[in-house]
Amino acid sequence: PEGTYPGRIGRYNAGGYRCVELLEVPGRTLIKIHGANRVDQLQGCIAPGFRWGVQKDQRALLQSRAALEELLERLRTHDFEVRVRYRGRFGP
Repeated sequence: PEGTYPGRIGRYNAGGYRCVELLEVPGRTLIKIHGANRVDQLQGCIAPGFRWGVQKDQRALLQSRAALEELLERLRTHDFEVRVRYRGRFGP
């Protein structure tokens, strides 16, 4: 849901790599910002990326892991909050 949530650096359960975990999301648990290119790789989580493209004949968010690493580098020593806004199903 849209809102502002506290965040922390955690681990992505399916991949074991570092990610951002959103806390205190009403009615939800294990909401992460993790690497993913296509909507079928997400189950309520959020994927960062640098550009839109096509992967496996589907619209895709590309360079997701690189965008995640940059986000983690910027957040590594700070307390932070994440503001979630809905802008449509497939980007801008």
